[in-house]
Amino acid sequence: MKIKILIGWTTVQTEVDAMRMARGMVENSLAACAQVDGPISSNYRWKGAVEISKEWRVTVKFAQDRAKDLKRWLLQNHPYEEPQ
Repeated sequence: MKIKILIGWTTVQTEVDAMRMARGMVENSLAACAQVDGPISSNYRWKGAVEISKEWRVTVKFAQDRAKDLKRWLLQNHPYEEPQ
């Protein structure tokens, strides 16, 4: 049986948070690989205003059958109120 691999990403405000998230996903066997890059410039709408921020992107490679567990972990461990 072939394992279907998916790629996703999230962003955080600091490199420290990005590295913590990447390591946590791999250590918990939720991701096969997590890569950190940045800083990047993000333009987004938050609470009615357009914001521009420097962020760090975490790209995650994971097995499709781990998606629900990965989402649950992200919601519990992500520093943002509403993670991407």
